[in-house]
Amino acid sequence: MTPVAVDRQTLERAKLATFAFFGLAGVAFASWASRIADAKNDLGLGAGELGATLFAMSVGSVLALPLTGRVVERFGVVRTIRAGMIAAALGAVVVGLGGVARHHPVADELAGRGLRVVPVAEE
Repeated sequence: MTPVAVDRQTLERAKLATFAFFGLAGVAFASWASRIADAKNDLGLGAGELGATLFAMSVGSVLALPLTGRVVERFGVVRTIRAGMIAAALGAVVVGLGGVARHHPVADELAGRGLRVVPVAEE
């Protein structure tokens, strides 16, 4: 990869955007994590079902890591980050709407994959 000259203003905006993304991701995760017990009770999940649901998010994250480099090469950084954010948002909406426990692992996997794509694409 060849170095590219970047003006100071662009660099500062990129630093601020990266800081904002990780800050918002942390707040979103903390908000979600604090509601796990309520979601378990509201959906009537047992310990195993809850574990499978939570595990799905980790699976999405791990699956996204090796694929992100190829996606960035093909579509570019900006498109990859946008797609990752959309996937994370859609996953979060499906989890939030809930209602049927079997939909949650898919939504968690989607949210996890979307959230892992963005930091990898930024590098």
